[in-house]
Amino acid sequence: MPGFSGLSKYLTLADMCMAGLVEMLTAMEMGQTVWRLNAGGEEGLKLLGYLQPSAIRLYKGEVTKAYVQFYEELSAALTPDE
Repeated sequence: MPGFSGLSKYLTLADMCMAGLVEMLTAMEMGQTVWRLNAGGEEGLKLLGYLQPSAIRLYKGEVTKAYVQFYEELSAALTPDE
């Protein structure tokens, strides 16, 4: 899609998922996407304590693992209606 940044493409895909047009990403795929987009998600995971603060960019596997942990903990805390 010409003119769309990686983040714009992701947000469009997320809207399509919510509308039921495409399948939702798994937690692992989403963690990889957070790393690939490099648009603030990694910093958010650091602020929430799922990643250690670092001056250098972390490896994809580290970010993916942290996102999956965040997702699983959040999912366990929410009821099915939430």
